[in-house]
Amino acid sequence: MEYDIQQREVAALNPSHNLSSLDLAALTIITTQPVVHTYNPLPSSSPKQALVSENSSYPPRKHQRAHCFRCGGPDHFPAECKVDVTTSGKPTANLAPNAKSKHAMLTPNGKQFCFAWARNSFCNFGSTCTNFHSCSICGELSHRAGGCKVSA
Repeated sequence: MEYDIQQREVAALNPSHNLSSLDLAALTIITTQPVVHTYNPLPSSSPKQALVSENSSYPPRKHQRAHCFRCGGPDHFPAECKVDVTTSGKPTANLAPNAKSKHAMLTPNGKQFCFAWARNSFCNFGSTCTNFHSCSICGELSHRAGGCKVSA
């Protein structure tokens, strides 16, 4: 739902924005943002509180922290990244100035990094993907930025 709201807001600001295609970069950013829950505790005498906590069939959700695929640092995304060197000691990738997403980054040869692959080591487009599948933090082809151990 958050993706739909964000895309409709973009379309309202830019009528030429295409709502019929999936913006993987925007979807990745939304799904990797930290989940913020508001908690309103019920009075301790309420029987509902016991029912919710004791009989809940939902497992607790993991709270993922934001991870910058540009520098490898925590709690921000590429467009907000202010450093010039990655956690592996390499120069940070340049942001793609004309991309759909403000977080899109360019490889040294001018191609964009694939956000789906950077996050999951999987891309629906496979070998037909026009984006680059490598680690944007250390430059290795053997792993993705989301799993880069050099940056840890």
